[in-house]
Amino acid sequence: PRGFEQALKFGCRIDEVRLLVATFAARCKVTEAQAYRYLKRYGALALCDKHYNIMHTLSLDENIDTLHHIANEKEESYETLSRYNLRHHLHRLVTLQA
Repeated sequence: PRGFEQALKFGCRIDEVRLLVATFAARCKVTEAQAYRYLKRYGALALCDKHYNIMHTLSLDENIDTLHHIANEKEESYETLSRYNLRHHLHRLVTLQA
């Protein structure tokens, strides 16, 4: 039955994501909850879902390296944007006070 196949596929995805998060956490020496939040915040978990058909054919190390790279890139972009926003906000405050 089609529903069973979909449920089985979904279950495999959950197991794979749990393995990726646990391995990422161990490699980065953080808790699994911290790893999950980090990967989710910077879009790495969305990547897993979007490209599951490719990712499940790669080795665990290749997947962890990819997740690490994607999350780091997005984190750096986010920090750059945050620094820009902070400078912009401080500039506006100084300008308004003058």
